[in-house]
Amino acid sequence: MRFLKQTSGKIQAANKLLLSATLFLWIITSQAQIYVNASASGANDGTSWTNAYTDLNIALGAANAGDEVWVAAGTYKPTTGADRTISFSIPSGVKVYGGFTGTESLLNQRDWKTNVCTLSGDIGTGGDNSDNSCHVVKFLRAANTTVLDGFSITDGNADGSFPNDRGAGIYNNSSGGGNSSNPQIINCTISGNSGKYGGGLLNNGYQGTSSPSLNN
Repeated sequence: MRFLKQTSGKIQAANKLLLSATLFLWIITSQAQIYVNASASGANDGTSWTNAYTDLNIALGAANAGDEVWVAAGTYKPTTGADRTISFSIPSGVKVYGGFTGTESLLNQRDWKTNVCTLSGDIGTGGDNSDNSCHVVKFLRAANTTVLDGFSITDGNADGSFPNDRGAGIYNNSSGGGNSSNPQIINCTISGNSGKYGGGLLNNGYQGTSSPSLNN
């Protein structure tokens, strides 16, 4: 009987270990790479460079925490319409990388200095900032695993009323209530934006913590 109990216990332990390993594998394999290339002409589903999304905001809408969004060189705008309140909203836990040609298979093959990815708020009449996006990029309660890496962020104009009077380039918002928004912003140039407050970058940490990590 003692042998049977010991054997049963070992089997249960092995089953738990197998279940844990299966769950870990599912978590790893559930993380995706999503491809974006304004020049792509394939299925437009983000599954490869050939079938890359041409619209970055659609790709961001399809991304979940842990996913990577790879963006090929080009200029991307938050909307093709005239709604100035639409931004590139980076989901918490998603890593967004620019600087690809559209053929790479490894992250370290990209060159963000040569293959410039521009996020532009110039959605209306070119050169007239009165109809530009109020915020080009927005973070809301972003975990510190959230990454924006390798972009030029420009032409935001936060000239409206709160909250559209601040953070024209990037608006990083903890939204209060003790929440935090602490994304990583890496290898980015924030220029040519204007606003009543924090034209380039504004961290709204009122009743919360809004503290991004800025590198290079």
